[in-house]
Amino acid sequence: MIKRVCIANPAFIGDVLFSSRMCDALKKAHPNVEIAFLARPPAHQLVSSFPGVVKTILFDKRGTHRGIKGIKAVTAEVKAFNPDVFITPHRGWRMAFLAKSLKGQTQTVGFRGFWGFCYKNRAPFEPTASFFVRESRLLDSINVPHQQARMHCDIECRETTKEIIIAPGANWDTKRWPVASFSSLAQQLLQQGYTVALTGGPAEQTICDTIQNQTPGITNRCGETLQEAMAHMGRASLVVANDSGLAHLGRAVQTPTVVIFGPTPSEVHEIGSEPTTRAVLNPIDCAPCSSHGHVSCPKKHHRCMNDLGVAEVIEEINGLLSAVNSLEGR
Repeated sequence: MIKRVCIANPAFIGDVLFSSRMCDALKKAHPNVEIAFLARPPAHQLVSSFPGVVKTILFDKRGTHRGIKGIKAVTAEVKAFNPDVFITPHRGWRMAFLAKSLKGQTQTVGFRGFWGFCYKNRAPFEPTASFFVRESRLLDSINVPHQQARMHCDIECRETTKEIIIAPGANWDTKRWPVASFSSLAQQLLQQGYTVALTGGPAEQTICDTIQNQTPGITNRCGETLQEAMAHMGRASLVVANDSGLAHLGRAVQTPTVVIFGPTPSEVHEIGSEPTTRAVLNPIDCAPCSSHGHVSCPKKHHRCMNDLGVAEVIEEINGLLSAVNSLEGR
């Protein structure tokens, strides 16, 4: 029986949300399990909402915990939690160092590869597999079933509002649908009788301000915390976003979500396996062209995003809302 687990994923928001599925699998297999989750800011704001998580371990690898001294401090915090299992989908040296530092009966689980020798249990890494399949290999190595597990954030149940939330940002410029397209989308949604709100982090402030200035009547919540965004998404009718952490937050709170894809592949996110999530994309020959996106389009035209029409996105939104309403008997 596994009693205490530390999951370590000091990555981007979306990657951390994908690991909520591991938490769900562990909680279903071992109902009394206690999980400590190691994450970097700002993703650490979310992990207390994951199934089974009783402790958040902050790893600010670009700030307070930079370098060897910082990783040693975080290692001490993991040791104090005294996990039966330490598991990480992260393939960098920091988590390998941490795993190697854990002695005694702790099972350490990571991927094979350059740093694989640091782990007692090593799972195969499949570069072309979905994020969920990759993490399933880690769970397989400790005999935790995962077929029924899902990405999940626990939030308070609230009455759904007729609000659609737009998250127009993304870490990479090429993953962003044009601002003018988002403005036109917001205008059409207002005409359909929805209220519309924008969300994003500090890096998206200019984008959100521009959309708000072009679209009177919408709310601009850019700069809100991830916890605030999670609460607002939990009440919304739908989230529409680029391939970004906020898109996956919408999925994790089980709100209908339309994700706009351009240079990145939708298949690795298993969008088709969720009845409340849809992917919309412009199927051109050169897309997808990257697993993460680029600063600029390698072909110099960015047609995957620029040529994706507002009408196509509206069609997916209306189709998804209609399907969800049918499932819920509305």
